[in-house]
Amino acid sequence: MKRFRSQFGRYMARHLRLRRSLGYVLRGADYTLRDFDRYLCRTHPRARHLTHEIIVGYLETTRSLASKSRCDRLTHLRQFCRFLFLFDPATYLPASRLLPPGRTQVKPHIYTDAELAALMCEAERLCPRDPLISHTYRTILSLLWVTGLRISEVRRLNLGDVDVECGVLTIRESKFKKSRLVPLHPSSCEALRQYRALRMRVLGDAPDSAAPFFINKRRRRFANRTLLGTIQVLARRAGVLTADGRPPRVHDFRHAFATHTLTQLYRDGQDPLAKLPVLATFLGHVNIANTQVYLHPSLDLLTQAGERFAAHVAMTRGRIS
Repeated sequence: MKRFRSQFGRYMARHLRLRRSLGYVLRGADYTLRDFDRYLCRTHPRARHLTHEIIVGYLETTRSLASKSRCDRLTHLRQFCRFLFLFDPATYLPASRLLPPGRTQVKPHIYTDAELAALMCEAERLCPRDPLISHTYRTILSLLWVTGLRISEVRRLNLGDVDVECGVLTIRESKFKKSRLVPLHPSSCEALRQYRALRMRVLGDAPDSAAPFFINKRRRRFANRTLLGTIQVLARRAGVLTADGRPPRVHDFRHAFATHTLTQLYRDGQDPLAKLPVLATFLGHVNIANTQVYLHPSLDLLTQAGERFAAHVAMTRGRIS
């Protein structure tokens, strides 16, 4: 990993090291501080203190970014400046109002059964000369659909993390360094068993529990960018697009899983409020509030809720009469 090179670089490294020791992943903060470090080397190589002029000047270089991304950059800088202030009281502490509030304009796409089938068909056509690749993407798409895993969690799975005999996935040190166990349906276990068998047959070597479960053309672990890019290419080819004509985010599989699960709870006559803590644990959330972000009022969900309410009203009237 490249080292920080500006005069404030050693403090940036210490700041990140301290926060990571507390359990934060800090990918966004790392990227922002490295970009800020390059800016300092280029425009203020001899600065002794971080000033208002320096911070505002850097923020001007981010004008091409979305408002939410710019606000994230400012948040990372504010955290670093507060840390640096402990060593240099002359450090400028930027206020959050330096930028207008960021607006998240992305509306999650709730994938349907038909869209999943279309994606699977396109995955089938990938790399005819390498059947393992098409099988890999079909298995990954299926796993995203039935578990709601983050794509980073999927790519980090090792052979030893996939227990198809007991039907459990071990997700290690995911967001906020939290690990969890994800139970699998027998049909999912069979699909993973078939993929593992093909994978081992193609590689022809002894199994290693620390080896990646899903492998790319070079028989190595996928990069996040590769998985995201390829799945979006499949979506475009399959005609799976959002209202503005773009391929949906891969992360929207997580939204779709949570929404479809809630719909199924209504359909099965279960109490959604009682099951939400279970869903939150399954998704690796700290509390229910995090899970509620992933629940969206789809037509099917509203229909199920409406029918449940109508039945409740009818039962109440019957008791009163």
